[in-house]
Amino acid sequence: MPKKSYRSTKHKPAAFRLRASNNAGRSGNKDPARKHPQNTLIVGIDFGTTFSGAAWDQSSDKVPSVLRYNSKGSYKWGNIPVELANNRLEWFKLLLNEGDYTTPAELLQRLEAKGLKGYPESKSANLAKLRTKIQAIPEGKTPFDLAADYFRSLYKYVQSRIEKNIPALKGQIGNDGGVAIKCCLTVPAIWDDKAKEITKQAAIAAGLLEKQIYMISEPEAAAVHCLTSLCEMGGDLKVGEVYVIVDCGGGTVDLIPYEVTSTSPLQVSECTIGTGGLCGSTILDRRFEDFMISRIGQEAYDRMDDDDHQVMRDYFEMEIKPNFKPNFLPGNNDDELDDDNCVICALPGVPDSDDPTVRVKKEKIKFSKNELKGIFESTFTEIAELVQKQVKMAQEATKKNVDGIILVGGFGSSQYLANWLTDSIRNKDGKEIKLIRPSDPAVAVVLGAVKHGVYMHRAGTGKTSQWGIVGSRRARYHYGIKVAEPFKPGHRHTKRVMDPHLGIPICIDPDKCRKGAPMREQVGIPSQFSCRCPVVYSEEAQKALLVFEQKIYCSAEDAAPEYLEDLDIHPGSRYPLPLLTYKIDLSDPQSRRYFVKLPSVMSLSEFWLIPAQILLKLESADLTFTTLVEGKVSGKGTKEYHHKESGGELLQAPMDGRVLEVDDADARR
Repeated sequence: MPKKSYRSTKHKPAAFRLRASNNAGRSGNKDPARKHPQNTLIVGIDFGTTFSGAAWDQSSDKVPSVLRYNSKGSYKWGNIPVELANNRLEWFKLLLNEGDYTTPAELLQRLEAKGLKGYPESKSANLAKLRTKIQAIPEGKTPFDLAADYFRSLYKYVQSRIEKNIPALKGQIGNDGGVAIKCCLTVPAIWDDKAKEITKQAAIAAGLLEKQIYMISEPEAAAVHCLTSLCEMGGDLKVGEVYVIVDCGGGTVDLIPYEVTSTSPLQVSECTIGTGGLCGSTILDRRFEDFMISRIGQEAYDRMDDDDHQVMRDYFEMEIKPNFKPNFLPGNNDDELDDDNCVICALPGVPDSDDPTVRVKKEKIKFSKNELKGIFESTFTEIAELVQKQVKMAQEATKKNVDGIILVGGFGSSQYLANWLTDSIRNKDGKEIKLIRPSDPAVAVVLGAVKHGVYMHRAGTGKTSQWGIVGSRRARYHYGIKVAEPFKPGHRHTKRVMDPHLGIPICIDPDKCRKGAPMREQVGIPSQFSCRCPVVYSEEAQKALLVFEQKIYCSAEDAAPEYLEDLDIHPGSRYPLPLLTYKIDLSDPQSRRYFVKLPSVMSLSEFWLIPAQILLKLESADLTFTTLVEGKVSGKGTKEYHHKESGGELLQAPMDGRVLEVDDADARR
């Protein structure tokens, strides 16, 4: 458990302790065997690359995202003492987006060749620190295990903090107590669906129940907090205005543009697909270390032990990085080393040097602001390029200027970065863009997670929209299933098979939701398919045959494949890989009411024709599926993600249907 938190602040949002639909302890319940409904406390958890935050009621807290295992398999977490600096595990959050791997060496090789998956804008040089940390992963542990261990400790710590801050809840928190906790977890928007699901499963492995967990993307959580706060404070939001959320964290920068579609109540819609990159504040740490090596020499740096390195890093992290800004006043020379223009950093383990180019004295090093300025501005340039690209995409999608950039995140607290973006980012016509930064940028994401958790909880009682202020989102991938269509002469698809029941030739193609398509909460994307199942007269055997497996495919390419033959034409390119298997059990009596018994044309047997639909909904950080039979919610569905990048066999049950897409006009209503 951490000795102390990095930051503990008080806030005054609306109260987020919610009662269930009935008040716990209401005297009207006279049945002693009947349980009283629990109160519910919503907790937001922002699992970060460098720091993780938690918020509840009117409090928030942040602790380092750090683990250190010993030889016996036990571990310390959070604020690990400097004397235990060796083998510290950091940045392990980013590995959740890398899927399965056999050994750390295999993962390192993949990172060297491709960089981090999901961050195409990132430079391979930015991964150097992550590579060194991967080597400290204990044998037998995976990134999933690391995340689960960290969540377990963080959740216990949050519970203890809640009981300390709210003494009345001591001993009352938990499934058997009077207060149930529901957690809203944040994940990067740019991550793929597998990584988001792995994060959720890690929280479940840490002891949370699935029904206790809500999910939201980090930039959407920031939008929820910042835009609702602007409305509550009487901010001048107008319908049609466009805002780009820029979440600058420790490891990543995540962006999403929103257009205001209503102000009473507040509603926004994603304008276009968000982007991001691996250029958070930790990149500064790496560049600062490289700078220090260039100053004192590799040999002197290598003589420093791990504890000395950690002291230097912590000093830069806590003292220099958040407060640094160059002098902009006329006549100032940042190369001078007077009190106003010099920066001092702790450097234990390095002897004094009279060399004027080294400047080490009493285990401290002195350098000019101008020397440090280049380190910051090279990182700021990468961030500005991402923001300008997102602004351009938003302008092209909406045909209007961007009205504001909302800067949040731990790195977003930097005034220097805020000034840099203000001076750098412009609309296409050259007009400046207003930069908005909340008073609490470092905790904006986790506070937004709490508000989103409130929306989700109230939606369960039918009181609010489950999506809160977000009216529509954009699909970041193409999603599809395999469908069967009657084969027609001249059809591009040259391969055809015979339907075993109807006796007609069919061809099997992908049915898909298009990347970039707007999706609304009330609509979703339905894919109709007709399941065919042989009629058998053993009830047990019939129930077994009424369990279907449907592979869900996805593709991140701009152009999705139109036909499955594209696999043969362009191997390994545009063919969508199986994302997950959706298992559907339609053996319950309610579902079977709508089955139609038909004779098979190809044999003397009979088969059930099941008019079913799979309804795909794109939540903020999750994919949900619902099975409908004759328009009624039916059966039981479970999903299992494919964590290996491999193809799959064609489904045995032919399916037909076309995706219904929502156009932009519908999404903005």
